[in-house]
Amino acid sequence: MSKSLSLLFAIASVLMLVFTGLALGFGRPRLAFLCVILFVVICGIGFMLKALFSRQSQNTLTKKTE
Repeated sequence: MSKSLSLLFAIASVLMLVFTGLALGFGRPRLAFLCVILFVVICGIGFMLKALFSRQSQNTLTKKTE
């Protein structure tokens, strides 16, 4: 996974946690819950892409050695 894509997911995750804190601070529990759900989705997509890219790089390495 490229560094810029990793940075994008890291920033998006941190922003969702900040928005969760702000929503709780303003007394909006539904919005906070939505932000937590989006945080989990963003982290999940990031991990899925990381696994996909690592699997692709492993496949290309094994094809080159054969």
